[in-house]
Order: sequence, then structure tokens, then C-alpha cells
Amino acid sequence: MVGVAIARGLFNFGQSYWAEAASQGVAYKLRGQVFRKIETLSFSYHDQAQTSQLLTRITSDIEQIRAFVGTWLLQVVSAIATILTGRTSFVIAHRLSTVTQADQVLVIQQGHIVENGTHQQLIDKDGIYAKLYALQLGTQS
Repeated sequence: MVGVAIARGLFNFGQSYWAEAASQGVAYKLRGQVFRKIETLSFSYHDQAQTSQLLTRITSDIEQIRAFVGTWLLQVVSAIATILTGRTSFVIAHRLSTVTQADQVLVIQQGHIVENGTHQQLIDKDGIYAKLYALQLGTQS
């Protein structure tokens, strides 16, 4: 029972961390785009407009977008986790990290199942799945 609580806590922490990191990335890109645009505006624009108020407003708006993206990501991941729990689900994935928790992984090559098993079983086999997984993690050149 304690193990389940710890696992759930770790999952929730990871989920929150991932959502925050993604939302920070979105905010970083938005800020960069906005400030590049402001830099290209003419001097006459800055003379007519109060740039400090503009920057304050933009910063506030970007922070609200960042908070929305973080919350939205958490809700989507929670909904997907709820949908997949206790059900048979087919997940087609190009990122193998998506299927590490699956009960059964099928590796299909040219329309045929060439490997199957859990993530760990397939890693231990050192076949196609293990090689692709190592390539995606960047542990193999």
C-alpha cells in the first residue's frame, strides 16, 4: 500500500514537473518573439507609445498563457491516464518512452510482428526494440 502511494506521488510529481517545463518553454519562445518584434519597431513608435506599459502588459499576458498551458497539459495527461487505466488500449508510438509502462509491446516491421513483450523483456532481448530505444535515448551512436 505504501509502495502504491509512493508510486502515485512520484507520477504526480513527474507530471507536474513535465507540465511546468513545457509551459516555461512556451513562455520563453513567446517572450523571445515579442521582444524581437519590439526591437524592430521604429523609434517614432517608441516615442508615441509608452513602451514600459506595453512590456508590462505583454509580460502579464505571457504569464497567463504559461499558466494556462501548464494547467491544460496536466489535465490532458490526467485524462489520458484515467482513460488508459484498467482498459485495453492500443497506442501507436514513435517515441518509445511512451510505451515503457505498457503491459505488452508489439514491434512491427514491414507489417509483421517481429518482437513482443514488456519494455524490460524487449530491452533484455537486445533486439530491434532495444536498439531503437537506445538510439532515442542517445546512448548509442
